[in-house]
Amino acid sequence: MNKYEKTSLNLPIIVFILFFGLFFISMKPVNGPELDSYANPTSKGNLSLSLSISPKVLTPNESFNLTIRLRNIGNTDVRVIPPMRWTSLHIEIYFENGTQIKYTGARPSLLPPTDENLKILHPGEEIVNNYYFSWNTKPVQGEVKDWYFPWEGRYKVVVVYTPNIEYSKRTLPYWKERVLKDEDWFEINNQ
Repeated sequence: MNKYEKTSLNLPIIVFILFFGLFFISMKPVNGPELDSYANPTSKGNLSLSLSISPKVLTPNESFNLTIRLRNIGNTDVRVIPPMRWTSLHIEIYFENGTQIKYTGARPSLLPPTDENLKILHPGEEIVNNYYFSWNTKPVQGEVKDWYFPWEGRYKVVVVYTPNIEYSKRTLPYWKERVLKDEDWFEINNQ
């Protein structure tokens, strides 16, 4: 076999490889999302965070409730890490003069989040978490409360959803585009 015969046999193979290479390159959707979001469509989207407090006026030794909603306000499915206290959700309370009130309740030991903790939110769906807290104006021997609010007046509650968590054991892509924050107020009436 001379060198021209070898070249003519390789030509169909080269054409075949080029044809399939061009075919696979052209498979990206026209006017579609970028390649990384196309491969992971649930890691992008629009979410909102909201907080509501009840009751709005607290009297001594009355518990109160924080309702936190993480909602998919976009038009695509979004994989999220749910708002979990001490990992992806932080709650801070401030008196009206800006003084931060420290949490005094129990702090659980938590394992790092894994892929099993991730949830998919369809458009319009939300994750709702309710947190119930006890409080008093000052510590009483033999009694532990979550918060102590020493002054009458307005208190601001700030919730911060931070989905980009270090030291986790997740491998699936999920939404971590930015930090979400919301706030609400309640009042203390010691009478």
